[in-house]
Formats: sequence, structure tokens, C-alpha cells
Amino acid sequence: MLRKPQIAVALMLALQICVGADSLQEAVLELSTSNADALLASGTWMVEFYAPWCGFCQRFAPTYAEAAVELSSQGVKVAKIDGTKNQALSARFGVQGFPTVFHVHDGEVRTFEEERSKESLVSFATTGWKDHQPAFSSFMSPLGIPKRALGLLVDIALALQGWYDHLREAYGLSQPIAIGISLLATILTGVTLGFIISLFFPHPAARQKRD
Repeated sequence: MLRKPQIAVALMLALQICVGADSLQEAVLELSTSNADALLASGTWMVEFYAPWCGFCQRFAPTYAEAAVELSSQGVKVAKIDGTKNQALSARFGVQGFPTVFHVHDGEVRTFEEERSKESLVSFATTGWKDHQPAFSSFMSPLGIPKRALGLLVDIALALQGWYDHLREAYGLSQPIAIGISLLATILTGVTLGFIISLFFPHPAARQKRD
């Protein structure tokens, strides 16, 4: 039977373990569609795409957090992105499974495919990445304009799918009517985007006439 001093020591140890776990998790930043482009454009990052239901991700999380603590003193930021909530970002990075880890240095992206250990993560993040070619060309970088456009299309498609489901469930519309309304919304969205693009990126002939 534990005595009061022993119980107090056990409680203190449990508290320290909990605090330590929280500190590890705080070393890993949470990115999303709203802030990823601005933050990843500069500096050195390790970025993990994960899914909350992924068992591999859950087992990898403590190792990743430990690497984050060590890398924080070496000028490398460590982040994670919920791929299930940020599907457009997952599409831009070509994520096909979880967890997937990337190294980003001043906007240049490389895939981490080494052993999933703290030592491998730290080594790759600091010097090992220099021995690997970028995973994407500069034009097709996940942080470039073409991939941002792809992300926008994915967001629009997801929004239209959500609207279609809402029309079916909330208003009880038949499938043909719900599809028709969704197609009309798609056309209107395309026309609107085309108009906006023409304002900012006019055709060369139109620019010449204005000049």
C-alpha cells in the first residue's frame, strides 16, 4: 500500500510527464491553407501531412515532436498539416498517404524518405537535404502559382460537393435538380474567375490597344 509521501511523488512524476508531453507538442506548429503559403515561402521547415485517424501518424508523433525540440535551436521550424482538413494543400504537395514529410528550404521542397527516427529527421533537416534533388520543378512547386491554382480548384470542387450534399439533405431535392443547380453554380464560378483573371492578366492584344 502506498504511503502519502509515495503518492505525492507519483503524482509529481505524472505531472512532469504530462507537462513534458505538452512542451513537445508545442514545438510542432500547426499549419493550414490560411497560413502555409506565407510561412513556408522563407526559412527552413520540416512539414508533416497527417490524418487524425492514422495509426502510423500517432506512433510517429512523439518522435517528430522530439526532433522539433532539437531542431528549434538550429533554426529549423517543424510543422504539421491535417491532410483531411486541408485537402487542397495535400493535392498541391501530391500527398498520397499519411504520414508524409517534406523539407522546405526557401520555398524549395524535398521529400523526406529516410528512416522515421529523431536522428534521421534532424540530420536531413540540417544537412542531409543538400544531397537530394527537389521533388518539384520551380514552376510546379507546391508554393508556386500553378499549384495554388490547383488548390483553388480543389477548394471549389469540395465546396460544390458540400453544397450538392446540402441541397439533397436539407431541401430533399432530387438528384437531377441538385446536379443542375451545382452545374449552374460551377459555370457562374468559372465565369467570375475568368473575369477576375482577365482584369489582372489581360490578353497581350488588349494591353497593346490600351497602350
